[in-house]
Amino acid sequence: MFTIKFKESAAKELQKLSQDIQQRIYDFCKVLSEKGIFNMNGIKALKGMKGIYRYRIGKYRVLLHQDSIQKQITVVKVSPRDKAYS
Repeated sequence: MFTIKFKESAAKELQKLSQDIQQRIYDFCKVLSEKGIFNMNGIKALKGMKGIYRYRIGKYRVLLHQDSIQKQITVVKVSPRDKAYS
């Protein structure tokens, strides 16, 4: 089991989203904490950003980093696709 942690900036971005999208992200994080990044479908490594992975929820992207030693996953960023990779 993994601990899910949100960077402060990701938490602020999440609060700005609709309740529906927020709930979908929280549901995803619950499953993610049980399985980890490498055991879930739909999570892809980002090229050029070592150790960062992304998951698509509608038109939004959730960027993640997993620390397997500490059993912690950090949500690095939550934003629309067109702004997620900049």
